[in-house]
Amino acid sequence: MKFKKIMAYVLSASIVLSAGSISTNVSAAHNPSGNGHKIYLKAATLEPGKGALSSNSTKASYRVFSNEEGPYIISFDGPITDETKNSLMEMGVTFLDYTPEYSYLCFMTSDTAEKLKGVSHVADVFTYENEYKIDPALMSKISENRGKKSAKGIDVPDLELEVRISTFGINDSNLTREIENLGASNVYQSGKDIYAKVLPNIVEKLSALKAVKFIEEVPEFKINNNRASGIVQSELASTFGYEGEGQIVGVADTGLDKGIAALSNGTIHRDFIGRVNTIIDRISSSGSDENGHGTHVAGSIVGNGVMSQGKIKGMAPEAELVVQKIGTADGSVMPGSLEELFQEAYDNGVRIHSDSWGTASLGSGGSYGSWSADLDDFVWSHKDMLIVVSAGNMGPDSCTVGSPGTAKNCLTVGATENFKPYMALYDGSSISDNPSETAFFS
Repeated sequence: MKFKKIMAYVLSASIVLSAGSISTNVSAAHNPSGNGHKIYLKAATLEPGKGALSSNSTKASYRVFSNEEGPYIISFDGPITDETKNSLMEMGVTFLDYTPEYSYLCFMTSDTAEKLKGVSHVADVFTYENEYKIDPALMSKISENRGKKSAKGIDVPDLELEVRISTFGINDSNLTREIENLGASNVYQSGKDIYAKVLPNIVEKLSALKAVKFIEEVPEFKINNNRASGIVQSELASTFGYEGEGQIVGVADTGLDKGIAALSNGTIHRDFIGRVNTIIDRISSSGSDENGHGTHVAGSIVGNGVMSQGKIKGMAPEAELVVQKIGTADGSVMPGSLEELFQEAYDNGVRIHSDSWGTASLGSGGSYGSWSADLDDFVWSHKDMLIVVSAGNMGPDSCTVGSPGTAKNCLTVGATENFKPYMALYDGSSISDNPSETAFFS
């Protein structure tokens, strides 16, 4: 699969995720100047003046009190100006998230939504069904489990799901307790979001909670080249003096060599000595690399080649390193809140961050998930930070780039072939004979 083809899949995978609690459609403006644009949610497609063109929603809930605030989407007839935005804020609109195209997820009362009728540049106003809060992939999994349980003669155990519950950040002080009261277990907060283990029968009840914005299953994250420097021609950059001096690179992976103890007593791998600023273990305490992947990645970036007499070194052999251990011996990755992960690195001086991991399931490939949105949000507010993410190892078929690699504000990197023509597939064809080609798994 060619690089351009991969990029086309990445760009087409940028589906809008924003979702919210809903009631009946306000149909506020029906302004014909919406220019035919659509609003793409994961659970529905909306068009100003026409309502939901497609939806997984089966029923509506209704707000009773006109002064009760709730989430709405305001669709505009084009790019919104600060003047228009400020005037709506004065009317009582709280802007939350931008939702392509030309729309915003907002909080307001139904009275305010009615007042938006006829307001200049407002094309339409949509309220949300609770069903818009549930990831269709999660809903499909729940439906499949229900089908198995109802099949005659088949005894299927209850399906326990680990879910991430995104919130609006409004009226959510008691949300953790509300989630526990519905029967969820292992409930904890990480960053702005809440994680929990739930049975399928409470997912729709969770979506009815006012502070809940979106519910999705937590995916499995997995980790995803002595000739790599030659393939990317880093030696050419080195001849001009670009070897990473003055840069601090963050690597979030499975740890580094023998970890914190080795860093303290000076026995860390010699290719890194004097340039590891800190090792932060976010899942245990040692910081050591029981898998080897993290050390490999770090060496590919900042290894100076001391152990090989300069024959094998990384792309930036004079850069400094900050290591964050988030991966285990079996290659599983537990990133937690990406906002906290990236902020921790940023506070330690990191401005280039390597994340050679992503969602592991074929079914989740190509999706613009919450983790991709988290990355985009962080880079939007930290514009001097470059986050580099692997495209994944699930190729060569379409839509196999994992999250957070489908984010828009990161550099997503695939893999090339090497020049090892003796490596062959079962049919005898070479899988590594042209460094100009994309690797079959990428």
